[in-house]
Amino acid sequence: MKANLRDVLSILCIFFSFSLFAQTNYWSKVNQEELSQFEKINRKSQPDGYTLYQLNWDALKNKLKKAPKHTQQADPLILEFPMPSGELEQFSVVEFSIMAEELQAKYPQIRTYKAKGIDDPTASMRFSVTPQGFHAMSLSGKRMAMYIDPYTTDLKHYIVFAREALSGQVSDFSCLMDNEPLIPTLVRGENQQTMAANDSQLRTYRLALSCTAEYGNIFATSTATAKADIQAQMAVSINRVNEIYERDLAITLQFIPNNDALIYFGSTSADPWSNEFNQTTQNTIDNTIGNANYDIGHNFNTTGGGNAGFIGGVCVSGQKGSAYTGSNNPVGDAFYIDYVAHEMGHQFGGYHTMNICSRSGDGTTEVEPGSGSSIMGYAGICAPNVQNNSDAHFNYVNIRDIADNIKNGPSSSCAQITTLANTAPVADAGSDYTIPKSTAFVLEGSATDVDGTASLTYNWSQNDPEPAPGNGQPQPTWVDGPLYRSILPTSSPKRYMPRLSEVIAGNLTPTWEVTPSVGRELNFALTVRDNANNFANGIGQTDTDLMKVTVANNAGPFVVTSQNQSGITWNIGSSQAITWDVANTDVAPVLATEVDILLSIDGGQNFNQVIAQNQPNTGNALITVPNVGNVANARLMVKASNSIFYAVNTNSFAIQEVDYVLAFNSLFQEVCLPNTANYTFTYNTFNGYSQNTTFSVSNLPTGATAIFTPNAATSTGTQVDLALSNLSGISVGEYTFNVKATSNGVTQEYPLVLGVYDNNAVTPTLLTPVQGATDVETPNVLTWSNESNASSYQLQIAEDANFTTLLVDETLSDNNYTFAGQNETTYYWRVKATNACAAFSYSAANSFTTESCDICPSSGDSQSPVAITEVNFNTISNVSGKSGGYSDFTSLTTQVDKGQSYTLSVRGDAGGSNFIAGVYAYIDWNQNCVFDANERYDLGGVVGASQSTNSPINITVPNDAVEGSTIMRVSTEFFAYPNDCAVGFTGEVEDYTVVVNTLGLNENDLARQFKVWPNPNEGAFNLQYTGEGSLKVQVYDVAGRLIYRRDFKENPQTGFKVNLPTAQTGVYFLKASTSNNQTINRKIIVR
Repeated sequence: MKANLRDVLSILCIFFSFSLFAQTNYWSKVNQEELSQFEKINRKSQPDGYTLYQLNWDALKNKLKKAPKHTQQADPLILEFPMPSGELEQFSVVEFSIMAEELQAKYPQIRTYKAKGIDDPTASMRFSVTPQGFHAMSLSGKRMAMYIDPYTTDLKHYIVFAREALSGQVSDFSCLMDNEPLIPTLVRGENQQTMAANDSQLRTYRLALSCTAEYGNIFATSTATAKADIQAQMAVSINRVNEIYERDLAITLQFIPNNDALIYFGSTSADPWSNEFNQTTQNTIDNTIGNANYDIGHNFNTTGGGNAGFIGGVCVSGQKGSAYTGSNNPVGDAFYIDYVAHEMGHQFGGYHTMNICSRSGDGTTEVEPGSGSSIMGYAGICAPNVQNNSDAHFNYVNIRDIADNIKNGPSSSCAQITTLANTAPVADAGSDYTIPKSTAFVLEGSATDVDGTASLTYNWSQNDPEPAPGNGQPQPTWVDGPLYRSILPTSSPKRYMPRLSEVIAGNLTPTWEVTPSVGRELNFALTVRDNANNFANGIGQTDTDLMKVTVANNAGPFVVTSQNQSGITWNIGSSQAITWDVANTDVAPVLATEVDILLSIDGGQNFNQVIAQNQPNTGNALITVPNVGNVANARLMVKASNSIFYAVNTNSFAIQEVDYVLAFNSLFQEVCLPNTANYTFTYNTFNGYSQNTTFSVSNLPTGATAIFTPNAATSTGTQVDLALSNLSGISVGEYTFNVKATSNGVTQEYPLVLGVYDNNAVTPTLLTPVQGATDVETPNVLTWSNESNASSYQLQIAEDANFTTLLVDETLSDNNYTFAGQNETTYYWRVKATNACAAFSYSAANSFTTESCDICPSSGDSQSPVAITEVNFNTISNVSGKSGGYSDFTSLTTQVDKGQSYTLSVRGDAGGSNFIAGVYAYIDWNQNCVFDANERYDLGGVVGASQSTNSPINITVPNDAVEGSTIMRVSTEFFAYPNDCAVGFTGEVEDYTVVVNTLGLNENDLARQFKVWPNPNEGAFNLQYTGEGSLKVQVYDVAGRLIYRRDFKENPQTGFKVNLPTAQTGVYFLKASTSNNQTINRKIIVR
């Protein structure tokens, strides 16, 4: 028993000692005044906010001697490090040398370490211990990147600051990359590849880093220690670069054994460089080190620029050592991240990401507005600047391209591969959605990871690289290019677009997160990082998933219309009416039939109170105020239940606790004269309140009488009826009056609305467009007179004066309607007033004719050699040279049928065997003279003179395609994808004519086997198919939006009932496709 007790005590002592040892604090906070007598290290960029610490430097160095190597199977060292917030956070630490063993042995005073967050599992850190002090960089999904650097020359005092505290410009730098395309990224197709660092492999590349004497002299303190000093500073730089490359790309850089042979100092005329750095660096490294002895080469100098020499040149002889980075102040985050990581990003296969400023990506990477803000952008050095410095992360498109290159491309041949125990996460960006214009939305993804999810971070980024229509900040009317800036990874899988705080402030178009006000397509990528999941080597894995948001031009803006005045106070338990503008979001293509109503009690920071779910999206709902206590700053959100868009009310309001409340079943009633109107409510009390409460009314229409049954209550849950009678002398219209509840000398008031109508006929007057109007824009707004005896209006629109086939047949509460018709079409419309008292007649019909339109002109540069050389589409087969920047082949015509598929192939010439040109085709199916997002077809790229990489592609004629002649445009552009209306670019444009026929070729053959009945119908019909094979059935509305789909593995020979519960009165198109690739189309009329 004594022995057992002794063992237990020994274990406890060891554990207690370990805990004390692990939590030894080497850092103590100090203030500026305490350091006044110490010499400060000169910093070119001083952070706006920071915290100062004194470090027990010698004790920390001794402690770090106990850190295990990252390759050892040993428990890591546990240490605390200071944060900009002033708090200390725990990390697990291993030594992770970035020097070859021989170089590490030669310079044992230079040590580098890797750390993983314990308090914050999303955090990682790289730090170095050198004769120049302690330097650290830490990334996290819960805060900005943070840094620890020496503050005083005695290396005992340190400055701790967040990346956002650096506000200095970096305008003295310019990336001089010439965009020589070693990697043909355009051949991938349009941004559909999701390559990532997800194969559980660490790739180590041997780094040969040279420097000019000008650079070396900055850090050489004496001739005897010069190379050690310079190599130490290089280690600080590359250690920070590795922090990002290891997390985002599973790449680490390791100095070659004799890297110090490339270090120069002393006489600046004695080094090999003068005014040229690319080829000189390549030659110097090859001659000094040998081509076979390194994988990536680079030069540090003091010029104000950088150039990778080649994109994707790592591992490639004659190219891998030609890069350089220069700055007259080659220290700090601006140099390490904005410059070095950027130029090395080019070397590994990354292109520029900025869309506007100095657009120079590869046609698939220009996904950031303005200057961009990720590593491969131009933050701070090219207006319009998103911010002054780059954020420490790679955009999805760069991860995609670099990962593809190091796995499959030129840079895959030389890395040393280490298999990781870390398994990659699996990203899920969710479904594609259609949302209304001018409406905020929230992207929400998810991820799984067999290693655990606590350390995962999420990064949503827009993925639309097309050239933006303008040269400045994003505009809500842009139909191409990026509208939303890149942001750092966070611990939340959600991203509000724009930021929720901006929406709360009433701003849907902040400078770098602009909500579109027009129909367009928005593509997004969700990149998930696992931040190494606490594995000892700290090497991360990533995964990406793509999704698409389509902005509907005929829906929106979706806005909350109630609770927008100041001074509103809600009583807990009361009934409140929430109203919003549906704005066509309840019908296709948005088709959000239900909404959720959410409450924020902290001014809009969080909407975590659900007060109503799955409410019909009709524009109004009656809710009961939940018991959330007294609230000073409440806000409301109405969000689509099964979609991503939402709106908030514009003002804060209060919620208060009360002794009692009247909970009404309805706040609005309609009555037909001379009948009686009836309201009901429940009298509820709180906290045991039992005083008598009496009921009365005020502001009743003159002559009306109110009777409460009962007229007073004391018990909670009492049901009360209110009858309003003697209404026969009241004029038609809406009236607001108040119900009063008085108890213990305090009166509460509840506003109610009464709608009074009679059977006197009214006929609305049609206002705009006027009768016979021509050249009417589409979409256009139809308006008519507002009639006081109308509770609603019935609108009908047709293409014939007899209204035989209705395009629109809707019941509306307002006296206006936005109609999106076809161009060059005559429409007839009429309106009737409705109420519950009588049946009224339609107005006389008016007609209007919509405007004609022309396709925008587009042409390339007639002097460039880039050309389209052959186009094949159905019966069009055209071989051509390049006579100019535009070729009009509209005399070449082909006929196509709705629902049928045809192949398109294109050949081109990029102007040289090593050059690339992107190819798009556009077909204006809806003949609105605009090439919409779903009318663009990606044919990939042509490399040299060749067929485009995606050719041939299948193009299916939409069922809702407008019949008749339309334009097919084929465009190609050098080193980019062409814009549909661009002029003067390096490329060529060709236009052709496509004629859309009414019926599919196989329809007559199928007609005997396929039946639909009844037709017309009321939203439900039967179909029968007696042929062989399976059957796919789709139903589209007149705008081409899919509203129904079912795949039959066995054909419905005995009949099947199709229900369209959301269908409004109008015309629909049914498409049935058989397993034999036969298609039949039917027009369905819902009445």
